[in-house]
Amino acid sequence: MSGIFNFWAQALDNDAADSIYWNGRLLSPIDETLRQQAVSFVSETALAGKKIYEQSGVVLTATKWAFVLELMPAQIDAVGRAAPVVCFGDISPNIADHEQSFMSQLEDFTASIRREVSGEQRALIVTAFRSIKKKTALGRDMSNFKFLIVGVCAVLSIIAVLYFKGNI
Repeated sequence: MSGIFNFWAQALDNDAADSIYWNGRLLSPIDETLRQQAVSFVSETALAGKKIYEQSGVVLTATKWAFVLELMPAQIDAVGRAAPVVCFGDISPNIADHEQSFMSQLEDFTASIRREVSGEQRALIVTAFRSIKKKTALGRDMSNFKFLIVGVCAVLSIIAVLYFKGNI
């Protein structure tokens, strides 16, 4: 992961296109292919993932490889509905190194679309982001443990075969 995160926000004006920041750039409303890729990434991750954090309008869903963080700013759309801001991206082993970059990019994106993230939401987002870091650390620890177990089982299998063949 390069530290570039992706963002999607529902338009407050129902006649306007949603704002999508994908792979380092704001997508034009006419860039339908990339907009669909971004929306599909969010949908697939949300469907395949597991909620690992949910509190006060901040929801984090993650798979082993990707995350979707949804937050509900105070602003509502033209017909009075909540207008979520969605942050999404890949999970990599060094995601922990990008917390400040993530928060900075989120604040830049929300400011560019005239949304406000409260101080309480910022704190919750940091907590949610840190749960991604814990998830990746736990996953690496579990992978190492599984590798160790497989190795021990292989050695024991070889010993058992040699024992029963009378070579030990």
